[in-house]
Amino acid sequence: MKNTIVFERLEQVFTLMKSHQREFPAQLMQVFLFICKKEGCHQLEIAQALGMSSSSVSRNVAWLSDKHRLGYAGLGLVYKKEGKESKLGHKYSHAYLTEKGKENARLIRKILYPHT
Repeated sequence: MKNTIVFERLEQVFTLMKSHQREFPAQLMQVFLFICKKEGCHQLEIAQALGMSSSSVSRNVAWLSDKHRLGYAGLGLVYKKEGKESKLGHKYSHAYLTEKGKENARLIRKILYPHT
C-alpha cells in the first residue's frame, strides 16, 4: 500500500471522529481506539497501556460517554460500568462501546480495510 493511501485513510478516520465534535484531540482518539480494541477494560488498564495519568483517562472516558466532565453533553460513544471492589477497596469503572461507538468502530475498520 502506498504511503499516500495510508495517510488518506488515517485522515478519513480523524474526519469521521471530528464529525462528532470539531475538537477531537489525539489523546481522546487514543482512548477511544483502546476501548474499541479491548472493550470492557478498566480505566487503570487504559492509563497503564497508554502511559496516561488516571485523571487524564477519566476525563477522556467521561468526554466519550454521555456527559462531559464540565457538564456539557458527551459524545455518547462509550459507557462506564462500575467494577467489583478491589482488595484495597478501590472500584474501577470499566468502559464499553455504545451502539454509536460500535458503529464508529465499524466505520473506522471499513475506512482502514475497505476490501474486507
